[in-house]
Amino acid sequence: MAALPVQSHSHSAFMLSDHHQLFYPKSLLRICIEHKNKRVSKGFIVGRGALVAENNNVSVKHCFEKREDGYLYCEGVKVEDVIHSAERTPFYLYSKRQLSANFEAYTNAVKGLDAVICYAIQANNNLKILQHLRALGCGAAAVSGNELKLATHAAFDTT
Repeated sequence: MAALPVQSHSHSAFMLSDHHQLFYPKSLLRICIEHKNKRVSKGFIVGRGALVAENNNVSVKHCFEKREDGYLYCEGVKVEDVIHSAERTPFYLYSKRQLSANFEAYTNAVKGLDAVICYAIQANNNLKILQHLRALGCGAAAVSGNELKLATHAAFDTT
């Protein structure tokens, strides 16, 4: 499978297919919940204005695996092959499918609550990640003018 280069600010980034993507750097999702005097059910922790679901039984399959040939794969793609096709290094490999699964896990964890799941732009300002999470229905957590500009560029609702 050929990798198609995607422009990024300081590292190489590739879109491998509709469900494989290479992004930079680490991603982070935050759950912002307003609890508006609602009763909080057992299993949740309230502190510092945040409400966080505590569920240790959640199982999410990771997209990376080491196979019998000794190589690391991401969704069936040999990571070493991606490394050799990179125009620049270092680069960070992210799975679009994994980002989607993680977002879905957060969504399921807060189902029934008055919650907004927001992506912390300060953790990773890669436009491809921002656009993908926005398309999933994620909000944006912006704490600076530049982050607000990026959120607007990625078409997040800033109202």
